[in-house]
Amino acid sequence: MKRFVSLVLVIMMLSMFALSTPVLAAGEITFTVGSREAKAGDSVQIPITVSGNPGFSSVRLNITLGTGLAWDYDPLTYTNSQSTWPFIGSSEVLAIATARPTGANLTESYVSLMFPSTMENTYDNGLLVTLKLKVNETVAPGDISITVVVSQCFDENDKDVPFNLIPGRVTIPGAQKMIQLDIAWGGMEFTYNEGIWNPETHTFVGAGWAPDAVDGNKISVANKGDVDLDVTFTYTQAEMVTAVSGRFVDGAARPVDRAVAVNAGNDADVYLVLSGMSGMSGTPDTSWNKQTVGSVTVTVDGR
Repeated sequence: MKRFVSLVLVIMMLSMFALSTPVLAAGEITFTVGSREAKAGDSVQIPITVSGNPGFSSVRLNITLGTGLAWDYDPLTYTNSQSTWPFIGSSEVLAIATARPTGANLTESYVSLMFPSTMENTYDNGLLVTLKLKVNETVAPGDISITVVVSQCFDENDKDVPFNLIPGRVTIPGAQKMIQLDIAWGGMEFTYNEGIWNPETHTFVGAGWAPDAVDGNKISVANKGDVDLDVTFTYTQAEMVTAVSGRFVDGAARPVDRAVAVNAGNDADVYLVLSGMSGMSGTPDTSWNKQTVGSVTVTVDGR
């Protein structure tokens, strides 16, 4: 029974995939407009290609640019020389018309390109033309469409050739986020104070670790980037110094035992507090001088 159920699931998955896959009819030429990513102010080239060619001899493409795109050329030097055109012809399929588009056939965001009849069909596939575009300096992130309409597509007998169109776009990525966390450390040097012996309780009063300088146990983090951060502080005991432990508190002496949220433009302070002793009298077993008792790790996660 399990094998039967698995087989049914596989068939259903394959069927769903088949339904979501574009189906192109046999004998239809496909014009595909390329898609590219570019930043504001960039120049970008978009290819238009031909595939599945059943044979055609001429075609006219009417191309409209979405808001934020324009032709990348100098109108003052625009001549019949194709080197001055904002579109580059190709010899792979059909040559572009030698007469330059003018007037209503070429505006700031529109062009009508003619690939005139060769009298005989071409059955080649490949690059038809390349569009030279300029992205507006103030364009917002997102997709800008490039729309193509085929107003005529004929074969050598002046009969219509069926076609498909796959539109293109230029994608403007969002601004990159910057992560910058500045960390300022106190001296992180501590001295153990034996305290005062209380003969009644047989204990030392006021014994413990204290930083050698004011704020010597302070760790300050400042978020100078534009990404909100979670900052985690971890204390690790040094090898062979397991009797001395560390923890963190905030400025009000409240425990800091989880990630600290430091949003963009904000800062935070934490303080390292040491505790523990190993000697029978309440002091370390040995006389320490600049002995490393542990380490602090600061971990940063973006949100």
